[in-house]
Amino acid sequence: MFGIVHGGLNKEKRIESLRMLLDMGFDGLAIGGSLGKSKKDLFELLENIMPNFPNPLPRHLLGIADYKSISVGVAQGIDSFDSCYPTRMARHGTILTQGDETLNMRRSTFAQQFSEPLVPGCECSTWVVHVHLIFDEHMSVLGVAATREL
Repeated sequence: MFGIVHGGLNKEKRIESLRMLLDMGFDGLAIGGSLGKSKKDLFELLENIMPNFPNPLPRHLLGIADYKSISVGVAQGIDSFDSCYPTRMARHGTILTQGDETLNMRRSTFAQQFSEPLVPGCECSTWVVHVHLIFDEHMSVLGVAATREL
């Protein structure tokens, strides 16, 4: 069970919350509550409080999972993330790749690209086998669902 560290952007309140949760003996710790109004706020928050988290306790960041936040979070010591972001992107026909790049599978350039990886140089079987099979099978469903949401 994870305890959730609260305290908004206030470093002292976050550290106080962290200490109280450590005394309770949780299996891991999550950072939740208000994480600021911008990525800058979030990144400053992580920079300020992560040095206070003990190892080897797992550390989780609630509700954040975009590429930039994951990169910064991992560098600051976050172990896991959760978010609806990847699912939302996939539901709209978008594939997340390494870095900040995304691929919109509804573009005609991907319609018949079955023999080449979607990302040049990628040798993993996901690109060559699974992704095309899944999108070929479900593209019409994705198209209808995306149109309804517009």
